[in-house]
This record gives sequence, C-alpha cells and structure tokens, in this order.
Amino acid sequence: MGFFSEGLNRYVGIWYYKLRPRTVVWVANWNVSIQYSTKNKVNVSIVVEDGNLKVLNSISGYTYISSGVNGNSGVKAELLDTGNLVLVNELGVKIWQSFQNPTNTFLPGMNMESLELTSWEGSGDWKYKFKVDQGDNKKYVIVENGVGKIHWQGSVGGFANSTAYKYFRFNDMPSFVTFFLSNNLVEVTRTLFNNSVEATRTLFNNNRSFTPIDFSRLVNHSNKNSIFESARLLMHSSGEIQFYLRDSQSRWSLVWFAPKDKCDQFRKCGKFEICNSNESSECSCLRGFQSDSREDYGDGEYSGGCSRMMRI
Repeated sequence: MGFFSEGLNRYVGIWYYKLRPRTVVWVANWNVSIQYSTKNKVNVSIVVEDGNLKVLNSISGYTYISSGVNGNSGVKAELLDTGNLVLVNELGVKIWQSFQNPTNTFLPGMNMESLELTSWEGSGDWKYKFKVDQGDNKKYVIVENGVGKIHWQGSVGGFANSTAYKYFRFNDMPSFVTFFLSNNLVEVTRTLFNNSVEATRTLFNNNRSFTPIDFSRLVNHSNKNSIFESARLLMHSSGEIQFYLRDSQSRWSLVWFAPKDKCDQFRKCGKFEICNSNESSECSCLRGFQSDSREDYGDGEYSGGCSRMMRI
C-alpha cells in the first residue's frame, strides 16, 4: 500500500507486492485526486484520526477514506495479506474494511452480493458499474453512468446443457465466475463440471487471447478456495468485466470477459432488428421491415426498432 501517480495526480492505493507491471486493486481517493507539480510540492500523509482513515495533504486538507465511525478511540489501520485494508477498534473488531468498499477490482474473500465495482482510469469520473441487480432474478449487470442504462446483463448460472456436449455460454455469467463472486458459496458439482475436456469448451471471441482452465479441479480439489487465490475480476473502463488468473510465473491471463462484442450488449438493437458485430452499423431491420427512427443510426443508437413496410 502506498502512493502512486497517474499524470499529475497522486492517489493512495493497494497493489500486489513485487509484481510487475504494478496492478492496483484498490484506490482510496479515486474520485478526489491530489494534484501536484514540481513548482508546488504537496506533503501527503495517511492518518487515522477520530476513528476515521484520512488522506491529509498540505494544500486542501483532509480527504476521508472511511466514514461512519467518528469518535472511536484506539482505532488502528492494518493491511492484511489478502489485500484487505481494515480499521480495527481496541476490542479487535473490524469497523471498516476496503473489501466492503471496493474500487474497480474484486478479490478473493469478497462477496459480490452487496458490492459495486466502479470503472476507473486515473480520474474521478466513471462510466460503468458492475453489481448484482436486486430484482427477483438477482442477475449480474453492468450499468452506465447517468441514467443507469443497463450495458450488459448475465445470468447467475450461465451453464448450458445440450445432448451433444456441455459448455459455458459466453454471453452469460459462467459458473466458475459465479463461484468466485459468491466467495465460494455456490455449490460446485460434477453436474456442472462433467470432465476437464467438455468443461473447457468455453466459447470465446477468436480475436481475443484467453487461457482455458481445467474446471474439474473445482470438483476434485480438497480446498476449492486455493484455486482462486490468484484470481481477480476487473470492471474495466472500456465497459468490459474481465476475469483474470495469475500463473506460476506471476503473469496475468485473461480467462473470461463480457460483453464479448457490441451485439452482446443488453438490448443493443430494437424490435424486429438483427445484430451483426462485423458491420459498421451493427443493427439492421429484418427483411420486410424499415427503421422507425433512421436518424438514430448516425448517432450509434439503434434501439428505436423497425416496423413492417406493408400491413398484413
């Protein structure tokens, strides 16, 4: 844990020790940067005061990291081996933790049920959030900033079973990711992972590199938690949710991502339209239909839909 720079902005963050390139997994002041220059030097420190964790700089004063624990004395901050930054009171009780206040990265030990991951790329602005839709179906969604439009939606399971073979549908949330996001609470059985050959038939876009996993380990391994010790899930600023595993040489491998293309986005096209990600205008009307709002095509908005050219 320490200070790092993005342009002329300074941030307080947590990253993997001795791992290059540096992979930041949590940013304390992601929405309130500390600006500095060679002419105006800024003294910055992290303090625990009145039960709160704060970033103090010599120009603008305090930036609160934690809140809601005002007045507690004897509070100390501790960075755990899991990457979780915690505030502990004099009784040893956690009164705040970064695992419940993430930035853009989900780490082993978290539970996604009540969390939000916010895309971040060195500025206070964000474009996307990844969270659990609290409706009846409890689906994972990526929402866009502003009106909260759904950018992508995946089912909780995402496992398809046909007479020919078993595989994980790409445009849904794969079961191994669901297992990870639930803090390993989702049951993993041989029904899901029939064997290592069939289970690695994960559908990926051909122009993206990925690393297949022997999913049978999730069934046979005595300690399923250990498989995901070197995993992380990132809400990328591009609008993709990305699942990574670190190999024995400490290299990050992209294992799964969504949406896989523009046609995988939630309701990309309108009624009576088909989507083709290989075309410059992804959405087009079915034969015998015409666009209801042709002007939308030039703006990249295709949700207006189509209607029949002739009445039946």
